[in-house]
Amino acid sequence: MKKKYLYMLMILAGLTLLPGCGGEGSPDDTTDTGSKEETVSDETDEDDKTGGEDTATADTDSESDDTDMAADSDDTSDSVSAYVDPLMFSSERISNTYYSEEQDMIIAEAYATKLRCLNDEYPGLKEAIENYSLENEYYVTDNFQELTDMAVDTNGEEYWSDGVCLYEDWYTDVYRADGDVVSLITNYTDYLGGAHGSYYTYTANFDTATGDRLHIYDVINEDEFDSLFDILEDELIDRYTADIFFSDIDLSDTIESSYDYAEDLYFVLGYEGITFYFQIYELSPYASGSQHITLRYEDYPDLVKSRYLPQAPYDTDYMINSWLLGGFLPDGETEYYTYSYIKEGTENDPVYLLTIACGDNIYEDEFGGEVLSTYFVSKDGGYYLLAEIDDKANGRLIREYAVSDEQIKFMADFEGGFGTYIPTTPESFRIYDIGDDVSISDTYMTYTMDEDGIITADE
Repeated sequence: MKKKYLYMLMILAGLTLLPGCGGEGSPDDTTDTGSKEETVSDETDEDDKTGGEDTATADTDSESDDTDMAADSDDTSDSVSAYVDPLMFSSERISNTYYSEEQDMIIAEAYATKLRCLNDEYPGLKEAIENYSLENEYYVTDNFQELTDMAVDTNGEEYWSDGVCLYEDWYTDVYRADGDVVSLITNYTDYLGGAHGSYYTYTANFDTATGDRLHIYDVINEDEFDSLFDILEDELIDRYTADIFFSDIDLSDTIESSYDYAEDLYFVLGYEGITFYFQIYELSPYASGSQHITLRYEDYPDLVKSRYLPQAPYDTDYMINSWLLGGFLPDGETEYYTYSYIKEGTENDPVYLLTIACGDNIYEDEFGGEVLSTYFVSKDGGYYLLAEIDDKANGRLIREYAVSDEQIKFMADFEGGFGTYIPTTPESFRIYDIGDDVSISDTYMTYTMDEDGIITADE
């Protein structure tokens, strides 16, 4: 218990430098190739930040009512789209593993996330999301051969005896989804041999109405673009201090050079600001980690074109995978918002602890099962955490907590789980029904959160 809080900031990163191998579920197809066995499996959505189990459900072919879309698809326009029904996404994990008979272990693994937009009224967006997923899927299909070749060519029984394998994972989630913008974040982690692994953050932003990919020059007002690099330098130094960065570089010049080379930056258009991601080694040594910085819309009101700013109710109401928040409450008042779970008890009777920290408040809850995933909800100015838990005594359930600087408290329990879809707003919150311990129906129950944060099942 005394060491528990040391793990909080590690959980924020959601990244493992030397991931374990061979624990991603049962293979669907096995092909014998003589001295090796290659296993390919399609898997449903999981939370690999918490090591949760797969949730097997049928894909939901939900259809939203016809809604108004942006009247003007010109990226330079400041037009604002009308409110639309929440966007819905399904998520599927795919994998490829390489088993070596000589080492009697898996020596290479690759994983990726396939997303699918379920809103038929946005055909361009559906195609764009599909193409983005295909890019990631490439690394667990065609490109997987390079990884296996590298693993086979790596010599040394002592190296393999430690149970280490080569590893790549492309984990994608939805950061923002509304009638104007869809922003995706892909966290890539790998171990390709050597002293440590690597991790990178890749992003993609799309115009919801058209499905067009949005680049940084599309979303920043032209008059403000030249000042962007200096703003990023000032904000980075203010947050991280100048000591962590390479001493022989000018931050604004380096960022601008990266932009000139790639003709883009890694960013997402969030609900409270635009967030930029900088990779390991880009601005600082490996020991300093990667950096990200959020330029809040209220602090830089003229920076982002108004058509890409969140519109009501999305400026206050949203639902997002909690690890995407980057360690702060959206109101900017609290430096850290985090959770962690630690296995305690005995092997036959484990106890899993969920810890929620907000400001100086610490809240603990314990379960007889793993925390599979957590979602953060902003609703009518209040903040809530929804944790999906696989509890041995109570079965699969979702537990709701109210979170603030003043108090963290338990609100309610719901039987069921999130399933394979990704909720993006409180209005899209639904869970699948569990009939018994061995079967899961494909029926999703919808819920409504009132202004007091109380969630009730819809009739």
